[in-house]
Amino acid sequence: MPGTLKLWWHDGSTLDVRAHPTPLINEPERAYETLSLTTTPATTGPAPERCFVAAIETDVDLRYRVLLPGQTGSAADPEAKPMPRTGFRLATIGVQPGATLSVVEVA
Repeated sequence: MPGTLKLWWHDGSTLDVRAHPTPLINEPERAYETLSLTTTPATTGPAPERCFVAAIETDVDLRYRVLLPGQTGSAADPEAKPMPRTGFRLATIGVQPGATLSVVEVA
């Protein structure tokens, strides 16, 4: 059964207008994506301009790889990093604007 990955692109700011720390949950997302995960690698769209954080919720264990513009590869490569199932929690990954995430479900 395929898994689901929910991805919120964020700008990574951690301070409000009064310079008080803010939790990521209060930060407005720049974009949102959902991917269906299988054992075949899937790739997100590029991170929007001024986005430096990918907040991820997934219901399966996966491997991921951040691909910068012009880079090739996939989550099936040995350089891919593991990410355990998050359930309803969020995991965050630092990215650069224009980067994509290649993800694959761990069988």
